[in-house]
Amino acid sequence: MIELTETDKKYQNMKDELVIEIAEPDIKLNQTNEKISTLNKMAEALISLKSEDPGSRKLAKYEFVKLNMTESTSLDQINEEFLRLQQELGNNLDEYEELARRLETFVKVLNTSKGVNQKSDMGILLFF
Repeated sequence: MIELTETDKKYQNMKDELVIEIAEPDIKLNQTNEKISTLNKMAEALISLKSEDPGSRKLAKYEFVKLNMTESTSLDQINEEFLRLQQELGNNLDEYEELARRLETFVKVLNTSKGVNQKSDMGILLFF
């Protein structure tokens, strides 16, 4: 929770703090999406290695090396990691959405409470 007790604190500074808070889960979301994308490529490479088409197998071997996969990499391991990352993605998305709602509420409170001391439903105490 953010408590604003300084009367000279500007709206822009407070908004910037919330935006910075939102940036952290946004970065986590992007990183998790990149990891999921890599896992999808790894799974494709493993499946293509078993293809009857020599061209597909050759491309899969290239992807296998490019992705730094080891001989012991299995679809089961990739699936386990994929499920873990899906859970992580859901958690990060929930955190991101909560912070975005807080920012929206904050802006609404500021727009409707000119010159009034008010505590919003998100726990922000405003002093003007």
